[in-house]
Amino acid sequence: ACFETSIVPTDKGGTGPGPDILVTPPQLTFGTLSMRDSEAQVFEVQNIGEATLHVENIVIKSGLSFAITTREVAFDLEPGETRDIEVTFTPMGANENYGQAAALSDDYDTPEATVDLLGMGAVPELRITPESSVFSDMVVPCGESVELTLENVGTEDLESTDYEYESSGLLSLDDSRFP
Repeated sequence: ACFETSIVPTDKGGTGPGPDILVTPPQLTFGTLSMRDSEAQVFEVQNIGEATLHVENIVIKSGLSFAITTREVAFDLEPGETRDIEVTFTPMGANENYGQAAALSDDYDTPEATVDLLGMGAVPELRITPESSVFSDMVVPCGESVELTLENVGTEDLESTDYEYESSGLLSLDDSRFP
């Protein structure tokens, strides 16, 4: 079957004209947003084929900062029809946030048509190093100590107003160095 001309296998085992999905644009680029800010943009799903296109779902394949905000994500498109799909970006991390949206359909040669997503997060981001530490078997009160470094690797100011420390009683925190 020649897919460029929308001739595809049919359910009855023959060939005939079929649906053909096109999503535009291929990438949505969002602005630089601060924490708790959001921006919505739209991509278009179009049936450029010769039979009804059944869109089963519109999903975010990757990227926790992105969400599909269009209510109806399963629909049919007749040849030539289009549907706008809204994607909202709310940064969950600093710097570049990548993701991908996908339209899942019965298009024979493109059952998953994707749109790349990119947004910039202007948010604080705390890094604690080392991430973990293993203490050897020591007799109490003789012990080891580990100094933790707290660093803002984000692009906005980080304000820490409190901290919490939990231990089973064998470890302690020297908080004399905290302001």
